[in-house]
This record gives sequence, structure tokens and C-alpha cells, in this order.
Amino acid sequence: MTDATTTALQLVDGTTYYATVQACDRQGRCTEVSSDGVIVDSTAPVAGNVNDGFGVFDADYQVDNHVVSASWNSFHDPHSPIVKYTWCVGMAPGQCDLQEHVSVGLNTRALNTELQLSDANGNAIGRVYVTVTEYNAAGLTVSQSVNTRALR
Repeated sequence: MTDATTTALQLVDGTTYYATVQACDRQGRCTEVSSDGVIVDSTAPVAGNVNDGFGVFDADYQVDNHVVSASWNSFHDPHSPIVKYTWCVGMAPGQCDLQEHVSVGLNTRALNTELQLSDANGNAIGRVYVTVTEYNAAGLTVSQSVNTRALR
């Protein structure tokens, strides 16, 4: 046998589990090898705060019709590390119709200076939303949106 599966386990999030394999020859000589462990994480990360603007404080307006920036903090996961963030820009919370999701690694702020955020007459298109998605090591995600632009 080269593999085995069990489904009768009741595993606990945040706990490290190890697999041990024992192999014996016909003379009864045995050896054991253990894995380096796997941490169970079946829960999504916890969303933090998203601010419009590139700094640590929430900006009320971003006045350039080609620029959207955002920063975020307090995203975390109690059971596995955060492996990346993505961000997108859209006309409604969670929508990515103005900028598709872009990975920023573990950076906690992002800037796009090449958006077209005005209509054909040069008028601002109004409110724009940034959505940040956090990914944990188990591949689970959480997203949070903020109104990042209220042009005058």
C-alpha cells in the first residue's frame, strides 16, 4: 500500500497534525518517518479596515480623475499566515469593473494612476469603490470594500 485515507477524524483549527508511516521488512526490521506537520485552517481570514487614500488616514476626496489609492490594516487570520492581498476598483462594493483584481503581495496599500474616471464630457463618474481581498495559506479569502472616491 502506498497511500491511506481516513475520514473519521475530528480536527481542530489551528492545531498542527503529523503523519507517521512505519515500514517493516519480512524479518521484522522497521523504520518510521514523520511528516513536518500540517496546520488545520478551515476558516476564512478576518477582514480589517480599508481606507481611501494612500496614507494611513481615510481621505474624503481624491480629486484626480485618473488616480485611485487605498490602504488597509488589521486584516489577519488566527490559524494560518496571510499570503497575499489583491485589490480592485469598481462602481459598487465588490465590483471590479474599472480595475480587475491586482495582486500586491503583502503590501498594505496600492495606487493606480491610469484609470479613466470621467465620462466623455470630462465629468467625474461619481463614487468609486476599492475592494481588498485577503488570502490565507489555506487558500481561503475575505473581502472588504470602501467608497474611495466622492468627487465634487
